[in-house]
Amino acid sequence: MIHISAYRNAMRVVSLLLVILIFFIGLWSFFAFSWIYDTSDTSISYTDIVPVEQVYAATEQIIINEYPLENGGRDPRTDELFVNKVNAVKSFYQKYNAPLEANAEDFVRAAELYKIDYRLLPSISIVESSGGKHLFKAYNPFGWGKWGYPSFQVAIYDVARGMSNYYARGADTPREIAPKYNPVTPNEWGSKVEKLMAKMTAL
Repeated sequence: MIHISAYRNAMRVVSLLLVILIFFIGLWSFFAFSWIYDTSDTSISYTDIVPVEQVYAATEQIIINEYPLENGGRDPRTDELFVNKVNAVKSFYQKYNAPLEANAEDFVRAAELYKIDYRLLPSISIVESSGGKHLFKAYNPFGWGKWGYPSFQVAIYDVARGMSNYYARGADTPREIAPKYNPVTPNEWGSKVEKLMAKMTAL
């Protein structure tokens, strides 16, 4: 009887150890797959978040030579204010030797389409990616979401659209946007974006 009892106790201990081992293997697997999911460039499909045709619908109206009806069908590049804003964005990016200088027109067009400050997204891009130099996801210079984009152009219009939602809720300054955009260090982030915006003329 003593041997049987000892055997049973030993089996209980082995069973307990197996359960603990399986638990830790499962826990390790969960964190390992989570890490792979978060760090893989292809882990999140942009079209799973927002149908890409919705973004292209906004960009195509402006990027190609057919401008939206809200603009009266006119090419905004003939407008002096538009030109001044584009030049301000270009000059801003030139100071940082940033690749997004090539998208200066897109920044201004997107800002006008979604009625946000034209200086906001360029300033955010410097804080988040040094103006497109250091990207955590493909063509995402704004640290927006966890996905990449097919081009800087599409990213600009999509994030401008997203920013218009902040504006609609009454958050139209970096300090007001910061708690939602960067809840980890909102004061520091808001201050940086604000100072960068001040380097461009408010037009």
